[in-house]
Amino acid sequence: MTPGAPKPSTGPSCTPSSGNGVKDQLMVQTNKIRAAHGISPVTWDDKLEAEMQKWAGGCPGFKHGGPKGSQNLATNIKCSGAACMKVLGASWMWYDEEEKSWNYASNKCNGDWAKCGHFTNMMSPETTSMACGWSECGGDNNVWCNYINPGMNPKVGKITGMTKDELKASLTQYR
Repeated sequence: MTPGAPKPSTGPSCTPSSGNGVKDQLMVQTNKIRAAHGISPVTWDDKLEAEMQKWAGGCPGFKHGGPKGSQNLATNIKCSGAACMKVLGASWMWYDEEEKSWNYASNKCNGDWAKCGHFTNMMSPETTSMACGWSECGGDNNVWCNYINPGMNPKVGKITGMTKDELKASLTQYR
């Protein structure tokens, strides 16, 4: 932690509870990343999850689709159960790669949507909930996440209370 800086709240939503490793990984890591920027946690949408999982279960390959919404897609590291909580997942990948292109002063991407779209969907304070589907098909392990109500140019504050490296380390440490 940065000396003298307040520790961002991880809140109860950051405690894994569903028993589903991939779901817990996505929710916990997303909400820890959001908390580090002073953004409220998102909730999980069970109805949307069923739709997302139906899409993913059809082995669609590495392409967007399924239920309408603001969607992130990634290749995810294969894991199951509690082991997923010790692995950096898709949430970190979307954040780490695209946060570098985010301009905190203007609340816009330094580039086009392809450079910050995943970051925008996940980090928008207007995003209220999310749900994902995942599958392993033909050796590929993919995850699709849809976000409810993301803003196009959300006001995202800089990380507070820790460095980006400390945030990364915190994502695989649980109480």
